[in-house]
Amino acid sequence: MGKRPGRAFSNVSGDRVYLGNQSGRIVALDVDSGMRVWSAREGATGPVWPVGGSLFAVSDLNELLRLDDTDGSRIWGVELPNFVKRKPKKQSRIVVHHGPIVAGGRVIIASGDGVLRSYDPANGALTGSVEIPGGATTAPVVAGQTLYVVSKDGVLLAYR
Repeated sequence: MGKRPGRAFSNVSGDRVYLGNQSGRIVALDVDSGMRVWSAREGATGPVWPVGGSLFAVSDLNELLRLDDTDGSRIWGVELPNFVKRKPKKQSRIVVHHGPIVAGGRVIIASGDGVLRSYDPANGALTGSVEIPGGATTAPVVAGQTLYVVSKDGVLLAYR
């Protein structure tokens, strides 16, 4: 794969900083030395989510990914909806995905196509979906056992 321009997103867990960019790389760096621990040929459109020995990310190639946090190897990848319409001449609008977050034993993504999707972290299987009226404009946030998302209409939506 060639280089892809973009920006970087990071998250810290323990003694590692995990960085993903839209140029096709996710890397792990040692917090103390700044030295690279590993590099994966996967990009990320937002922050990676480290939890339980894994990293979850929405890739720059439109997949929900689970990587091993010790070496960056791919555990699984699930293709996400890409175009709003599948017709060849109407593929100009793409579906934007926000997240992921891991909460309640699920990997959760809020999408611009009006769907909040949850996946099994073990195998990537879709476990549920809920409507987001108007679609999402932000990553989901969890507080007090409630999941919050802002819609394209600027409405704060709460899910339990």
